[in-house]
Formats: sequence, structure tokens, C-alpha cells
Amino acid sequence: MNGPQAIDSDDADTDYSIGYGIIYVAFRWARADDALSKFLSLGAKHKVGVCEVSESPVVIYRPTEFS
Repeated sequence: MNGPQAIDSDDADTDYSIGYGIIYVAFRWARADDALSKFLSLGAKHKVGVCEVSESPVVIYRPTEFS
């Protein structure tokens, strides 16, 4: 999705996994800001945490911290 052999035909590509108690979603870097904004909005709406695993150190937004 983001590597040197990534196909540019669909800039909305998303990779995801759904498990018990977690949803993991990966976006293209070009969509990262929009995706984070949307996920923070959804996290606040549904009162769940959002974690940015690509940040160093990892950033965790808890439901009480959304603005």
C-alpha cells in the first residue's frame, strides 16, 4: 500500500483486520490525516480509544481525551 511497488490506481486503499475487542486499519500516508480525523470522531461518538501505532512513541487517545 505504501511501499516502492505500491499501485497508485486507488488512493483510497485500506487494509484492515477485525478481532475481538480491536479493529486495526491501515491507510496510505496520503490519507493519514483525514483518516485520523475520522477515527477520532468515530472514537468520540462510540466512546472507544484510538491508537496511532505508526507514531514513535505510540499515541493512544482515550475516550475522555477527545476534543
